[in-house]
Amino acid sequence: MRIAIDTNVLIGVLTRPSGSGARLLGAWRRGHLDIVSSEATLREAEVVLSSAWLSRLTTPRKVEELLGELRARTVRVRARPISDIRLKDEGDLRLVEAAVAGDASYLVTSDRELLRQRGYGRVEFVTPTELLRALSNPSVSSNEDRGADLALANEPRPNVGVPEVRTGHGRTNIDRGSVHGGRSSLRFD
Repeated sequence: MRIAIDTNVLIGVLTRPSGSGARLLGAWRRGHLDIVSSEATLREAEVVLSSAWLSRLTTPRKVEELLGELRARTVRVRARPISDIRLKDEGDLRLVEAAVAGDASYLVTSDRELLRQRGYGRVEFVTPTELLRALSNPSVSSNEDRGADLALANEPRPNVGVPEVRTGHGRTNIDRGSVHGGRSSLRFD
């Protein structure tokens, strides 16, 4: 299975080595997932992960190791421009373009704007935790995802509840566990 991974998830990999993003990267490192990238998405990762503020949370060596792995092992694609999706961040648009060009099943992100879009074409936008949940549920995953299912089933699971979005009027729980035809649907409780 192919995925595209947002830079915000890579930050989580570096700052929370036992988190959901790190578990997904572990499955990638073991060959159970493919990550697609483009020159634009790799450039964004290099710029963001090399920023001064992040150097206070991780070491330059860990950043360089991760960037080296991404440069060497991701499936590189030539993304074509997409004009029928509106996103505030150009980097997010480049990520969607790479996901589509690479025939990714999922774009993994923590970005609220992308998650509100839910997906584009055949690419579903999910959080790392949502993808781990979907892959660990055999009734949800397709046959092509079985290898990743088995690899992730043995991964340590962090204690993570239902993701929450803070609004100006308290909290709204988002349950993206209802899956229809391989795609999750948002439900606000």
